[in-house]
Amino acid sequence: MIEKLYIKDFAIVDEMEISFKEGLTVITGETGSGKSILLQALNASLGGKVSKTMVRSNTDRAVVETKLNLTTYRRVINKSGRAKSYLNDEPFTENDYRNVCSSLVDFHGQHEQQYIMNEASHIDYLDAYCGINTIVENCTELFNSIKQNSKLLSDLSEKKQSAEQHKELLSFQVNEISTINPESDEDINLEKELQTLKHLDELVETANRLSLELTDDDESIYNRISSSLIALEKLVNIDRKLGEYSELIRSASLNVQDTSAGLNDYVNSLNHDKNRLIEIQDRLGAIDGLKRKYGGSIDAILNTKNQMIEDLNNISSLDEDIKKIQKTISVDKTTYQKLAEEIHNEREHGSKILSKAVEKEMLQLNMQEARFEIQITQKYIHDSFAVYNGKSVFANEKGFDTIQFLLSANPGERLKPLVEIASGGEISRIMLAIKTVFQNNDPIDSLVFDEIDSGISGVAAEKVAKSLVNLAKTKQVICITHLPQIAQSARSHLHISKSIKNGKTIVTGNYLNDNERKQAIYQLSVGEQVFN
Repeated sequence: MIEKLYIKDFAIVDEMEISFKEGLTVITGETGSGKSILLQALNASLGGKVSKTMVRSNTDRAVVETKLNLTTYRRVINKSGRAKSYLNDEPFTENDYRNVCSSLVDFHGQHEQQYIMNEASHIDYLDAYCGINTIVENCTELFNSIKQNSKLLSDLSEKKQSAEQHKELLSFQVNEISTINPESDEDINLEKELQTLKHLDELVETANRLSLELTDDDESIYNRISSSLIALEKLVNIDRKLGEYSELIRSASLNVQDTSAGLNDYVNSLNHDKNRLIEIQDRLGAIDGLKRKYGGSIDAILNTKNQMIEDLNNISSLDEDIKKIQKTISVDKTTYQKLAEEIHNEREHGSKILSKAVEKEMLQLNMQEARFEIQITQKYIHDSFAVYNGKSVFANEKGFDTIQFLLSANPGERLKPLVEIASGGEISRIMLAIKTVFQNNDPIDSLVFDEIDSGISGVAAEKVAKSLVNLAKTKQVICITHLPQIAQSARSHLHISKSIKNGKTIVTGNYLNDNERKQAIYQLSVGEQVFN
């Protein structure tokens, strides 16, 4: 509920702070005293429209602040007409602030837009009255699931179509790589072997020549070393100090023999098949062709092949994924259809009861000829998964119904949408009737009525007062009134007065005690107020 309103330099108000109470509070005061300004400030603080005319003359800005449900909502309006909004001192963008405040207080006046005057909210009112919010929530979940999975199905189908176009190419490329089937570092090893084969004659000739020079010729190095070794060993018998050198020559002799034998083995190990050279050149050519296409190295080729195989496997699995999603969507659509039909039947039944209840309440408000009707329609379209009366209809998260409240306030008038009602006072009384019926279903706890008594008196005024009292049993109701019948029914009576002090307009608001209330109500009945 609204707990407190603070106003600073707003319109003609210098500074004012008013606490609000539970139940029905009436606001009275002379014409021009500032009663409506009070409600304008309240509305502005909760996201309503602002303008530069709201800033008090000779001041730079106006401040309006409402404390509601332990939360402080504040707007600071500068003299250019722009506002800054704060929620518990935290700055908010104007759009976010209005969204937060949109369902806090219901204002009813000639120039205000009420929650129930928003046609999109009619379906919520009817569902709340029918007690089917839980079923509707289930329907919403199904609708969102169908919507999300349909998008996923579309994406997968598009992906599959694109993949199918590349499947033949991928298969060809995988087969091309698999046919050549290069191994890691194979090109490096083949290049080494190729260099050997290209110089085979030179290698064989040189190795054979060196082997001959080392051991196989009469003048070979081995024979010459052996002669040297024999001569040195004779000297060792004379001087053993030469034994060290004898061993070195012996080691050299053995190394020469090993080298010669190694060269012979090397020559024997060489591949003397001239066709091998052609094979290697052809193999390297094939590998180089793959390198140019698939990444510049054998490792890149193999990685590309693995990725293409994975892509091919994914293409195959797309069919299975698509089938699963199609099945899920089909099941959800069937369940949605059943829920939508159940919701529709509940709405059809509840709408008749609700219409009669609203008409009964309007009768209590002295609107004997008023008619109220709830219109339930469907929009027929092609290719929808929802069906009504055998025809495809537009589906949404709340079923396939469109709800509209229709009203005829006077005899002979046709039923027309509630949102087209023009009279502020008439709207207020109609809203009062609807609010009374919906008081246990309406999520908004605080209602503010301006011009609720416009154009009524006598019995009608008494009935409006009785209805307000009844509504105030479950809601906080704040009402500007000029009628004693309404004022005397209130739990709290707030009186607004205006005075001039030192050339400055002073607006004050005070709650009246019992004696003051009696006098104020009396003055209302005789058409004059004395609280200045």
